[in-house]
Amino acid sequence: MEQFAITLSYVSLISVLIPIITYVAFPNYLKGGSVISGLILASLVADIANECYTQAGQNGFLIINGFFILQFLLLNQFYYYLINDKLLIKLIVIFYVILIILNSLFYQGFNEFQHLLRVYECLALITYAVISYYNLFKNPSTDRHFNLFVLWINMGVLFYFFFNLYLFGISNYILKQMFRDDAMIIWGSHSFNNVVKNVLFAIGLYEAGKKKA
Repeated sequence: MEQFAITLSYVSLISVLIPIITYVAFPNYLKGGSVISGLILASLVADIANECYTQAGQNGFLIINGFFILQFLLLNQFYYYLINDKLLIKLIVIFYVILIILNSLFYQGFNEFQHLLRVYECLALITYAVISYYNLFKNPSTDRHFNLFVLWINMGVLFYFFFNLYLFGISNYILKQMFRDDAMIIWGSHSFNNVVKNVLFAIGLYEAGKKKA
């Protein structure tokens, strides 16, 4: 099972190439499209950097924590284009910055897996996705490709952060209390969720860009 979890983690890393190739093959100019493509590229760079970091014998979550923060901010920008309540997004980001500072100084250093921040990110992004779905179904755009783009990207966000919410919530126990083999198997669910998210993002990018092909 441990070997399966390791293999799945590499599949997760490689899966980011699916939306990257899709975006190159079907480029789009929709609002938010560049944000998602930037997020995907950042994910690839972070995965490679973290793999090199660990292979060099380094321990800790410096790169992972940095990527999650960047991912949250980019997705906030994506939903800023879609959600009418701009004040809500601004307040969530302001509170997030305060939480980063307090958590890093007094609870979990930046080289630990900051599970409280991950839980906050999940809850905020799930909220954005639900609001975005409501807006999409209530007032759909006249551009069918834009609607499908939002639908699939939203699905990827909702799937990934909903199913990782519990995992991130108990991650402190998994990483510090459980045996390594057991922890790797449980953490393998994150790799699976990431693969599904990348596939859903790829479908969204395809729907957004196929009219340009």
